[in-house]
Amino acid sequence: KPGLYSAFICLFWPAAAPDAVSWGAAVPLLLQTLLVWVVGLFLFLKSAKAKSLSAKWISIFWLYDPGLFIYSALFMSDALCAVLVFALALAIREKRNGWIGFFLGLIVLARNIGSILALWTITILIWQYTTELAKNRSLRKIAITIGILFSVVIPQVIYNGVVNHSWRLGTQANTWTPTVASIVAFDGSGLDSLEAEMRWFREGHSSADAWRVLIDKWPTTIKYFTRGWMRVLFGHVNTEATYLVTGRSPIGPGWFTVPTNWSGPRVSGPWVYVWIFGVVFSAVLSALLYGIVLRKFWKKKAFGKLFSNTFVLWAVGSIFVFVLSPVLYGDARFRIQVLAPLLLIWLLVERSKGVKE
Repeated sequence: KPGLYSAFICLFWPAAAPDAVSWGAAVPLLLQTLLVWVVGLFLFLKSAKAKSLSAKWISIFWLYDPGLFIYSALFMSDALCAVLVFALALAIREKRNGWIGFFLGLIVLARNIGSILALWTITILIWQYTTELAKNRSLRKIAITIGILFSVVIPQVIYNGVVNHSWRLGTQANTWTPTVASIVAFDGSGLDSLEAEMRWFREGHSSADAWRVLIDKWPTTIKYFTRGWMRVLFGHVNTEATYLVTGRSPIGPGWFTVPTNWSGPRVSGPWVYVWIFGVVFSAVLSALLYGIVLRKFWKKKAFGKLFSNTFVLWAVGSIFVFVLSPVLYGDARFRIQVLAPLLLIWLLVERSKGVKE
């Protein structure tokens, strides 16, 4: 995996703490939680300047989103990445090209999906400045962004090449397409996702075979992809919340996930109703946020001006990146990265008479 989050933990884990999980673990967790709160405070101060009463809810949707609230207390890169996406969004809004490259580089080092976001961001910057080539030295600005981006990520590539003999950011995504294809290929066979993946590799299928399966069995592909996208948009954090409270990770009914036969405590009896409440709560809260932002856009008649505001165009595209990229394995972890561009769009609409450059 990209190494930023591991470096973050090592950097802020006190040297005096024992190697085993102890009070030292609280320091990086507390720091990433404080970073989330700082963003919430920023949104609160900015939304306070808006005349609309509904704008006051912007910071609440950030601070009390179930996914962001839970993941900021876990050793996972998602909350930190959400803060970095927020910082990147601000840099793009203010057209600070150096900071755009810097935060893009950090996001690429934090999550594999950051590479897709970087491609989208550079595309938007090029599109933004193609009409300004004769002024503001726009090519120089793009070069600054790309140069700083590469200066941030190249040390990781060099390290992987020297130590791991792989001149790339990470190897986690190497088997991604075959993994997805294996689930589609063996759908209905009774194999769970891990068994299907192991069988696929035992049979020696190529990358071309993977794409062929995804295309030939397109109805099954669409079925699983749609489930994954719905889990990103409306997914719950029941397992993670239970782990924080009890130290155990229960396995839910799995109505919307890929087939799994994982071992562990399973939700049963009256706890199923508690599980359903968590599913419904997260779905309703997410739907409420999406509905509010779409309604604000509609009232401001902003849809027709979407392509005239490069920040909003970038933000909408980045939302699609985080929602669509995980495909089968999407969940609430990816939705918390959607919060930053979505809430900043809401703030922009609230503080202006319309969406314009």
